[in-house]
Amino acid sequence: MHGRGSRRDAISWKTGFVRGAAFLLRLRPLRTVALVLFVELFATAAVLTLFTFHLKSTLGQSDEQVGIMFAIASVGAIGGSAIAGAARRRIGMRGAYVVTSFMMSLALGLVRFADSFQVTAMIAVVFVFSSQMRGVLSMTRRQELTPNHLLGRVTAVFWLTLSASKTVGAYAVGLIAGHYSNVVACQVAAAILFVLSLTTITARSLDDQPES
Repeated sequence: MHGRGSRRDAISWKTGFVRGAAFLLRLRPLRTVALVLFVELFATAAVLTLFTFHLKSTLGQSDEQVGIMFAIASVGAIGGSAIAGAARRRIGMRGAYVVTSFMMSLALGLVRFADSFQVTAMIAVVFVFSSQMRGVLSMTRRQELTPNHLLGRVTAVFWLTLSASKTVGAYAVGLIAGHYSNVVACQVAAAILFVLSLTTITARSLDDQPES
């Protein structure tokens, strides 16, 4: 009996996963959100590690200063979450995605000039602000377009895919940082995000009127 129950659970899990994937692939706005975040997370998976390395190895800061930087950066997360809705109403979801992609690109590009703790902390605030706003927008978009009975399945497929992107991205960015420097790794990530901001301009499926 235990074996039969386990097989039924496995079949149920697989069926649910397939249905979630099918819905995600069928709905163009969700496909676009997933693709945009896939590229973003590939480029930024190791960013906070790079910030930490920059503070510790390049600027010679203490562990306490690293902790303070993360505390300061959390202000950006609070701000990004707080104004995400207002930003969407003001410039639309596509506009918010374009602006935040560019802001993250700018922040990472400025790491080369971050010659002090204060400048590094400010860059971290801008990056976390933009990243958090995008996270809130993507989550609300997914919940708006997904029926309640599929929400868990679609979310599982969504984050499994994005976790794969983060894993590969962290490895790739780590290789670049190891062979060259953390500044070069940040510039590569900045270039990817800049291209993402340009391509997002034409992503009409991110508009607030859903497209199937």
